[in-house]
Amino acid sequence: MYTDDYEKRGFPLRNFILKLILIIVFVFLLCWLLPKFMVPAITKSLDDNGCSGAVETKGIKALTSQIFADNMEKMKNAAISYYTTERLPQNVGDSKKMTLADMIGIKIITPLIDKNNKAVDVEKSYVKITKTDSEYILKVNIKDSEKEDYILVHIGCYSYCDSGVCQKQDVPAKGGKDTPTPYVPVTPDKPVTIACVKYNGNYYDDKGNIVSYEQYKKACVPEVPHFCVKYDGKYYNNLGVVVSYEQYKKDCMPEEKHICVKYDGKYYDINGNVVSYEEFKKSCESKKDYDYEYKKVVDAEFTAWSKWSNWEKTDCSTKEINCNDKDTTCLMKLQRYNKKEKIGTYEKAYAKTRQVVKQTGSYTEKACSKYNYVIINNTTYATTTTTKYTQTNTITAQTRTSAGGWNYVGRQLFADPPRDTETTHYKFAGADYSYCSDTCTTLPNYYYDVYQYTGGLTSVGSTTTTPGGVTSTTSSSTTATTTTTTSASCGEYVYKTIPVYSTITVTEKATRTEPLYGDVCYKSITTRKLIKEGKTYIKWSFFNDMTLLKDGWFYTGKRRVK
Repeated sequence: MYTDDYEKRGFPLRNFILKLILIIVFVFLLCWLLPKFMVPAITKSLDDNGCSGAVETKGIKALTSQIFADNMEKMKNAAISYYTTERLPQNVGDSKKMTLADMIGIKIITPLIDKNNKAVDVEKSYVKITKTDSEYILKVNIKDSEKEDYILVHIGCYSYCDSGVCQKQDVPAKGGKDTPTPYVPVTPDKPVTIACVKYNGNYYDDKGNIVSYEQYKKACVPEVPHFCVKYDGKYYNNLGVVVSYEQYKKDCMPEEKHICVKYDGKYYDINGNVVSYEEFKKSCESKKDYDYEYKKVVDAEFTAWSKWSNWEKTDCSTKEINCNDKDTTCLMKLQRYNKKEKIGTYEKAYAKTRQVVKQTGSYTEKACSKYNYVIINNTTYATTTTTKYTQTNTITAQTRTSAGGWNYVGRQLFADPPRDTETTHYKFAGADYSYCSDTCTTLPNYYYDVYQYTGGLTSVGSTTTTPGGVTSTTSSSTTATTTTTTSASCGEYVYKTIPVYSTITVTEKATRTEPLYGDVCYKSITTRKLIKEGKTYIKWSFFNDMTLLKDGWFYTGKRRVK
């Protein structure tokens, strides 16, 4: 009968099935959610956990780019801290460069490691700082095992620098805070064609490339020249150059010429000179009887400067043009830079010297007919076989075979050139450039074919001496039962041509086609047009004509009788 106790006991099988279903659902959700929050270290399927499908690798790519960006930031910061005022280039256009190896050597940075756990190239990674009219451009270039890229950073002595020079910051909004423009080397997904916009936190130049804020402004925001104004906390003089306040006053606020007045406790005469009171009265009491010359200069009017053109190759004799903006002939400016590039190839020779045994002569002399003789480095040798002693001059590097009494034993590689002996000869076969890059900084290794003389050589006193060391003799001995006769004979004596070999020094060369590098120059120009010529106006009026003076006219110091 159905009771409360029966209901409380439940159904064990049903509870087990419900728990199993919950576990399966939990595992499925875990497999679905984990890849969205974790960056996997591998790209294979996760079958071991019951989850299938390839692991997404965007996190890995972001990490790769972040490592590259971190290395870029380290080099940039180290360079800015190093280039104090006394270390900066002094003249406009001058540059200073340090490789990563130089920076490591002076202890301003430690070696950098890329995402493959390989050292960043210490010679092709560098910083280069160049002085412009009003600031400095710092180029930071990094090359690791997979990629090479660079950034351009504007630095200078700005009002917000703690001391010395610092990185130029974006102009903040009113009431805002200066914030440096970060370099973002990761290229996100973007529309197919976007230019001169800020999109998804990145700046795009006029070609749609992601650039820094400074590069974006240069490509997309036409720079308005500033003359005799205070702008963005800086003073610009009459040439549009950032100067000190004192220089600004000197260039843009010419001191008013005081004529026949008492100013700042001093008396000025009719010519604007400081004089005594008596001279002042004498010079200026008749000033109403004269007209005074006033002058006013109206500057020429121009169109705005065009955007700088794309860099194009030019002759390295091309001069830069940086003229005065107020000059009516200043209608074009030109900037130029040089770089090392491959301009062709050439055959580079690598030479080594070594000692070889060569036949240097011969002479005719009486000798044993049964043996061949040869003189090597002033020592006479007799061959123990009928094979004559000859060098391997007829053997080429392509044959690599035995000849005469010389047996080919193989080709070997030598860092130092080997030396020939009486029974060993080395024939040059070529060079090994495997450890060189596009050019060798040291001599390459050399290959030699090795030959051993198998005819046998025995040192003797003369050409009439046998290899046993005696001349032709016969001897016998008798015992109780036998008689033994021995002889050491070289046969008859005949006249033979005895070759003479000596050790001499030879030079062996290997050549290779290698790249030829040279200076290649590039130029970029900007232009403008003259709209209206400048003009100087002259006017005569009474002394201290305030209407003219307030309108920009000034005294020339000349006067005439009315």
